[in-house]
Amino acid sequence: MKHLLTVVCIWGSLLTTAFSGTVISNINGKWSLPATWSTGVLPTSNDTAIIAMGDTVTIDSNFTVAKLIVRNSALLKFDTSRAYTVVSNGDIEVNANGKIVPTTPFTSGGSKFHSIQLYGDLTVDGQIQFYVNGSVKGTYRIFKVTMKTSALNPNSVIQGTGLIETEYLQIDKALSSQQVKIQTGIAINVTYIYLYSGTVDNTQNNISTYYATRFDNASVFLARPNYRYKNGYVVYFGTSNITTGVELSDTVELLQTQSSTKVVSLHKNVVVHDQLSLSDGRINTNQYTLTVLGTVTNTGLSDKGFVIGTLKKPLTVKDTSVMFEIGTPKGYASARFHFKNIKNSGMISASTWEKFHPNIHDTLTSLKRYWTFSSSGMTFDTCSVILRYTKDDFVNGVVEKSDEQTLYGGLYTNLSWKIAAIGARDTSGAGGTVEFTDLTSFAALTLIKTANALSVHSETQSPYTYSLSQNYPNPFNPATTINYQIPTVGIVTLKVYDILGKEIASLVNEQKEAGNYTVHYDASPLTSGIYFYTLRSGSFSATKKFLFIK
Repeated sequence: MKHLLTVVCIWGSLLTTAFSGTVISNINGKWSLPATWSTGVLPTSNDTAIIAMGDTVTIDSNFTVAKLIVRNSALLKFDTSRAYTVVSNGDIEVNANGKIVPTTPFTSGGSKFHSIQLYGDLTVDGQIQFYVNGSVKGTYRIFKVTMKTSALNPNSVIQGTGLIETEYLQIDKALSSQQVKIQTGIAINVTYIYLYSGTVDNTQNNISTYYATRFDNASVFLARPNYRYKNGYVVYFGTSNITTGVELSDTVELLQTQSSTKVVSLHKNVVVHDQLSLSDGRINTNQYTLTVLGTVTNTGLSDKGFVIGTLKKPLTVKDTSVMFEIGTPKGYASARFHFKNIKNSGMISASTWEKFHPNIHDTLTSLKRYWTFSSSGMTFDTCSVILRYTKDDFVNGVVEKSDEQTLYGGLYTNLSWKIAAIGARDTSGAGGTVEFTDLTSFAALTLIKTANALSVHSETQSPYTYSLSQNYPNPFNPATTINYQIPTVGIVTLKVYDILGKEIASLVNEQKEAGNYTVHYDASPLTSGIYFYTLRSGSFSATKKFLFIK
């Protein structure tokens, strides 16, 4: 396991620092001994400290200098028996064949924290290298290179032709707009990149990380690192809302957010192979899908983290249940499936919406909440779904305290509504759970006060008018649902056109009885853009616009 060296740049009092002199080593020795230095006096915070060619100086105390230079073939070694911090108020240079390393490889021991902090530029033509040999079980040793900010150096660079290999590379600028630019030629291998504040310009693609990238306070990464361990871990711990960028690849091993009430917004489809950790905060998938092939941890309570948008999970023939940790900005509204006899493995996607289902007939007797589901590849005998709702879902004519125990289940599938069987209820607090039982299919579920809330397709009772509903979701990727109704039997066409009027797809072209209908459209072959869909029946024609985003 690799360990990092921390280089920290300091903000504030450094602005007025004066460089008063140069102190050069003249023998191999410890930093704290005056005899190690040509002047017979230890370097101060106003001095440039130089480790002369061929000398080896061992760091055995904390120190601050104005500038630090390690000459060709010189060694600056950290005494690993204790933790020390080196601070440069300006630059640090490691010349060719010069090295900053530990006195011995680390193999075991207690907690040690070794840090190099600088407020200027870092130039390495030699090596900064902290490493571990053998087992490190029980060892807690952190080696940081931290880039900080001075008034004279709001932006800084890491440059050279050498190697930096440390546990942490930390960016701790005063402002998120202040930048650390990684120049071409330098190689940086780290275990962990920690962006507390500031921007890292890695467009030369020089950074490789073994494990993780952590983001705080809306920090920015230009050109994501090369994750050397599978797909890497990405962690958002900041105190601001964050829209993901290039730092988040299409696939990651671990995705974590731990920012209470803060939102991490996705800008593309993301697959998490191992673990989605939602100890706090929210992940908003927007029009995209978050697929978790492993586990989701640290959720389940209204004040804990969950996914806003669409969450997708796999199911195998050995599974009996699956939990969807989903909600909306108003709160947690999860769905848990229990299956009987899964015959084929597949995937399930789930979303929840804090609004009335678009095909609800009477919103005065319906919960202002519904859930949508879709599956691919899987078949099963029956299933039950336990849904969690919030107190804010009760509006208009549905009252939580008086109506909660008698709500019906509404199942929207196969072009129409049905009343679904309801099992156990939990109404012990604000909001609660309700179980839909004996389902053989699912598309959308909601709760209603009376069956009259549902607009049910019937051969004996026709809708009053033609209508074409807005598709949902919209924008979408890759599939969406279109609902329409016709008041009389007739030939119906439903077609999709591009922005130039070219027909893209024919979804319906046949005679239909009067009633309500639902069409599911998969737009996977299309490119991202604006499209139109048109319903025609008799003399009726209606067109609506939708947005497909890959």
